[in-house]
Amino acid sequence: MLYIANSRKTIRHNFSACPLHHILLRVEQDSLELLGIAEDEACGVAGESVHSAFSGRKVVCSELYKLALEDLWGKQDWKDACFWGIGSNGFMQPYFLFNALADSFPTRRNIMDSRAFMPVVSLVKFAAPFTEAGFEDMTFFALRPHPDSLIISNLETMEVAHSEYFAKIWEALPSLEIEGPEEVASEMAVTLSVRAKYQGEPLEHPLDVELEHVNGYLPKTRVRLNGVARFNVMALGLAAGEKIKIKAGFRYAGSLAEKTLRVI
Repeated sequence: MLYIANSRKTIRHNFSACPLHHILLRVEQDSLELLGIAEDEACGVAGESVHSAFSGRKVVCSELYKLALEDLWGKQDWKDACFWGIGSNGFMQPYFLFNALADSFPTRRNIMDSRAFMPVVSLVKFAAPFTEAGFEDMTFFALRPHPDSLIISNLETMEVAHSEYFAKIWEALPSLEIEGPEEVASEMAVTLSVRAKYQGEPLEHPLDVELEHVNGYLPKTRVRLNGVARFNVMALGLAAGEKIKIKAGFRYAGSLAEKTLRVI
C-alpha cells in the first residue's frame, strides 16, 4: 500500500525556483526503484521517453535510485519497527537511505519534527514492521511535492489528508500491550507479559522488545517475543505506596506501551 498526501509547501529541487513535480516508484518483491521528475521546457527531454503519462511534456530526471532488499537487511540500523526514508540534499543530488526513527530517537522528537531540522528532501518513506519483512510486508508513504504532481507506482494507492499522514505511519508499525497484576509487594516480584499486534491483529513474527523502568528493578531489559513474552519486575528497595512504571518499545521506538504497578 502507498499512502499519498499533499505536501504543506512546494518541494523544490536544488532549493531553487524550479519545483520537483513528479515521482515514479516501482516496488517488487526484492527491490525498489525511485525516480524524481521535474518539468523543464528549456532543458528537458521528451516526457514520453520516461513514461507515457508525461507525453507532450519536457522533463528532467534525477538519477535512478535502486534498493535491493538484501542491502536493506544488511544495514546496521535495520531493526524491528522502523520507518525509513529515501532522501537527497537536492533534486540533482544522489539519493540516500535513512532511518527516520533512528535519527529522531536520541532526542525523542517525533519523526516530522526531527526531519524539519535537516536539509533533506524526502520523496518516499516506508514502514518496515519487523526485521524479516520483505517489501510486500511494508507500507509506503509519499508527499505530493506540488498540487499538480503525479505519483506513479505499481502499488495500490490511497489518498489521505496531511493531518492523517503521521497517524498512518504508526498504524503501519507494530503496537505493544503490557498485561499483568496491578500491585507488587515490597521486596517481591511479579510477572508481566508483553504482546505485539499489527494492524489490530496478533503479530506472530519474532520481535526484540526493549524494556525500561522507573523505580524498581528489571532483571531483563530486552525480551524476544513471538506473539507474547513474559518478564519479571521486582520492587527492590521500595516501600508500600510507591509506584513502578514499566515501558515497552523497540530499539528506535520507545515507550509504545506503559504499565504502572503499585507497591503494597
